[in-house]
Amino acid sequence: MSNSILFVDDDRDLVTTSSRIIEIIKRETEPAYTGTEAIEKIRHGNYRLLILDIKLPDITGIEVVKRIRKFNKKIRIVLITGHPEFKDAIASLDYSIEEILFKPVEPSELLRVVNDYTGPISE
Repeated sequence: MSNSILFVDDDRDLVTTSSRIIEIIKRETEPAYTGTEAIEKIRHGNYRLLILDIKLPDITGIEVVKRIRKFNKKIRIVLITGHPEFKDAIASLDYSIEEILFKPVEPSELLRVVNDYTGPISE
């Protein structure tokens, strides 16, 4: 499986900055800015990790997870949100979500999550 990461958020600056941070540890990232775009990329791509904002312009991150789990049970998923009040509701869902991060996500936390869920890099 690839070490590639799909980072999904409608905040383009956040996606760009986060991708640059992740590239420090030699992981490839690909952006998506809507839920629909994310679903299509997962359907046709080979990603190890999906980092997904809950609030997207077209459909929610939770709906993205529901749809992806119908055809891909293996991808690791980390949700990000600026709304901590959603934590308990999200945690109660049974969609094999690895973790929930709260914005603003510190670079060290982002790197920890990527390392935890993508494993060692094969040279």
